[in-house]
Amino acid sequence: MAHNAKVASTTMANMMNQLLVVLAAGGFIKIYTGRQPGTAGGAVDDSNVLLVTLALANPAFGYASSGVSTANTISPGTAVVNGEASWFRMFAADGVTALLDGTAGVGST
Repeated sequence: MAHNAKVASTTMANMMNQLLVVLAAGGFIKIYTGRQPGTAGGAVDDSNVLLVTLALANPAFGYASSGVSTANTISPGTAVVNGEASWFRMFAADGVTALLDGTAGVGST
């Protein structure tokens, strides 16, 4: 498995982002506590508690530029339980097809 992968060009990054724009349209983001699975889309285990599900717009992101896609409006969800966010999983509109996982938590502005 590749670690610390880097995209060779902005053109390639834009193309990859644009694919996510298409796949994530009308999809969801689920935010969990606990340890993030070792692979994207890997099994959620007993250490993971679903905190909230957020709905993505359709389209979910604007067109990629300079290797970046900015999210359109993300509908606020209702918290299932209180807890500390540690990771998220983004799903396609079917709510089943996992697109990517990432870390989550308190950020700064």
